[in-house]
Amino acid sequence: QDGQARASIKDVLALCHRLQPDLPVLLLATKSFAMADTVAALRTGVRGLVFAGDELQLQHMEMICMRELTTHQHIRELRSMRVKLADYEQRHEKLMAGSSDAVLHVEEGIVTHANAAFAKLVGQKTADALIGNPLLDLMAPEGVAPTKAFLKQLSSGKGKLEPKLP
Repeated sequence: QDGQARASIKDVLALCHRLQPDLPVLLLATKSFAMADTVAALRTGVRGLVFAGDELQLQHMEMICMRELTTHQHIRELRSMRVKLADYEQRHEKLMAGSSDAVLHVEEGIVTHANAAFAKLVGQKTADALIGNPLLDLMAPEGVAPTKAFLKQLSSGKGKLEPKLP
């Protein structure tokens, strides 16, 4: 609460960030405030300035609290999803590296991942040498046109998953 003798806003924020970094901090004003007060409070690092005054101000406080609770929940879910994604990516990389089948990933025509078997297939010493190269640059010249046609059909929903390339 604004005006408390024992706790400055900076001290409260430092403590909250140390103990619970995602915890939103709201400043409870002791009196009505102007836009300049809100801007000044936000500059200190609080997530909102609220006042428990009349009914409209209480509704404002409720909406700010609900917004911050929802944001806090989303941040926690995001952190959990990032852990799951990192685990998935690690397992995926391990599977790709251990596969004897030639595997590559292409995004918008550019190789983003490849395994050693694919690198060997196209005459490269390492898979990392392929990253960032256009897919079509790795193909024999006679295979470029049919591959382009196949990819266009596939992206339009007309192609089959098994290309018939020369």
